[in-house]
Amino acid sequence: MNRIFINHLKKIHDEIRIGNNSVEKQQCNDCLNWHQAIQYCEFCIRKYLENNFENWTSGNNEIDKLIQEFQQKTTAPDRVIEWIEYDKFDDVEHLTEGECATIYTAIWNDGSYDKWDPERKILKRFWGVLKKLNNSNNNNNKKNNVNWFQEVK
Repeated sequence: MNRIFINHLKKIHDEIRIGNNSVEKQQCNDCLNWHQAIQYCEFCIRKYLENNFENWTSGNNEIDKLIQEFQQKTTAPDRVIEWIEYDKFDDVEHLTEGECATIYTAIWNDGSYDKWDPERKILKRFWGVLKKLNNSNNNNNKKNNVNWFQEVK
């Protein structure tokens, strides 16, 4: 139990450090960028995600670009927005309707990103939440796509 609490405090500490220009930065041994987090390098996470862009698509270029833009601004391993195919979920059940989306509960087989593994240089996964974007195939629905991301916050 103490280990879980300490890990939680470390996550909060890094969240506070990110974006605070007065904190002392560290140079990453891998990418050589100067980062603010203690437990990971924000730049290595972003590069990992960028290298994975070609391995997924929503089928909608605007949504893909929006997700990629968010991924290039991510500040923590557990704050990554990503596209997940429906078949990656089990026990999908309707929960409620939102303004721009239908919300379901589900078991996410792979889970969401949770931690950065500096030795293997990968993001490790945990579990997550399922949200279906309404009319995601409509390329003229840019305003709703942005609203959907704001609703996720």
